[in-house]
Amino acid sequence: MPLVILFLVAIALEGHMVFRPVLETEDPWPTWALPVSIAGITINVLVTIILIFAKLQTRLSESALYMRFFPFHFSYRKIDFDTIATVYARSYQPLGEFGGWGIRWTPCGRAYNVSGNQGVQLELKNGKRILIGSQRAEELASLLQEAMFHARLSSFAQDQAETANESLEQAG
Repeated sequence: MPLVILFLVAIALEGHMVFRPVLETEDPWPTWALPVSIAGITINVLVTIILIFAKLQTRLSESALYMRFFPFHFSYRKIDFDTIATVYARSYQPLGEFGGWGIRWTPCGRAYNVSGNQGVQLELKNGKRILIGSQRAEELASLLQEAMFHARLSSFAQDQAETANESLEQAG
């Protein structure tokens, strides 16, 4: 939210710069100043609208975690439970570790965060790390660990049933 306030202040300053030459009769700005100022205001308004409507959504299914960072992702990104090695809630420093909020790629891994400094760290089996920002990081980590446990238990039970069926077919 501090970024939204910053952009609103920038828009106000841009507006002052646009209308200053109109109000002053002496020493008007060059002819290119008005289009450049209007472009600046437009960009600031668009960025502010994007920041206001940015939303990180996460969903759990029986076998995967789905996440979407709207308006940058229109469809959900899928992370299968069998690709996740560890999951834990943690505090982080958005500016220090990832250079800010949003979708961030750094040597530390990828981060999806909207605000705050709490998140769920996913360490994948291939060595990659993904941080998902959440206002309820402990709850999300707990639900994710539980869903992963049930998925692995179900997979184990299915493997055992298949092994038993194969043994019966060979014996019979």
